[in-house]
Amino acid sequence: MCCTAISFVLMATITSMSLSTHSVLAKQKYETREERVEKWKQQVEERGAGEKSRWEIKLRDGQKIKGYTNEIREDSFTLVNWKTDERYEVSFNEIESLEKKTSLSLPAKIAIYGALIAVPVLVLVGLAAADS
Repeated sequence: MCCTAISFVLMATITSMSLSTHSVLAKQKYETREERVEKWKQQVEERGAGEKSRWEIKLRDGQKIKGYTNEIREDSFTLVNWKTDERYEVSFNEIESLEKKTSLSLPAKIAIYGALIAVPVLVLVGLAAADS
């Protein structure tokens, strides 16, 4: 029973981690191009400009760029690569997919995912001890 419970917890944890990504790609096949462009404009405007407004963008020509929003205009925005400080002028019509990126540090991510794994395991160990 203990191995089955641990397997279940690990599967649930992996599933929750995979569902926690913030991709806008999921609903794209059900929307028109114009609807997606409007949705992307709205998302970029809602997050605003600044270093905490991070994106990973795939363009229609296959190029992938990562960075934060620096300036937002009617039909485009400026994306600044946070590592190289290179600037890209991105037209909303050029975008193939748009994914929000979090600005959590690596230790914060480790703590969050560690808690996602540790809490269910501790609960199961407690339940197994109570059954004995």
